[in-house]
Amino acid sequence: MFKRFFSRQPPSADELMTGLYGAIVTASRDAGLYQMAHVPDTPLGRFEMLALHVALVVRRLRLETSEEMKDLAQDVTDRFFTDVDRAQRELGIGDLAMRHRMKTMGKMYYGRLEAYGTALDEGDGNALASALRRNALAGALDADPEPLSIYTATAARSLDKTSAEDLLAGAFRFPSAGTILTTATETVSIQEDAHD
Repeated sequence: MFKRFFSRQPPSADELMTGLYGAIVTASRDAGLYQMAHVPDTPLGRFEMLALHVALVVRRLRLETSEEMKDLAQDVTDRFFTDVDRAQRELGIGDLAMRHRMKTMGKMYYGRLEAYGTALDEGDGNALASALRRNALAGALDADPEPLSIYTATAARSLDKTSAEDLLAGAFRFPSAGTILTTATETVSIQEDAHD
């Protein structure tokens, strides 16, 4: 399944609709992220979006105290690294190089989990935008991080409002990036018109 992130072919319907990890995969390939939030539609950009959505889900699961939710957080993380490993192997990367690359990707993911989670927990929009610019938008150089920051904060709020039962049942779906960013743009436009 993860191989599709390194191509421009979207995942199949069956791949997208399998529980919580399916919701992560679907959201990671949301066209609005690439068209409206300036995420580069490249293998690295797609990795960044998968890592972002995994981090958002793991952050939410860690707010719960039950062992079941902790196990789910670990399962999501394990699935992520399994898919990254498989994708690298499908690209022809050998075992020796693989160990180094997976260690690097592990550091990348956990650094993002910490940076995004801390910024969201503290309600620090500037820190979130800075972390997204540095990580998820690094390939876009001068891209404005505000649209991706708005989307990320909105997605995190949606997760925070989702019950543990719905998360365990795989019923959660991320909001549409296109809808969020279109609404945000229209709101800014209305506010600007009101000041004119």
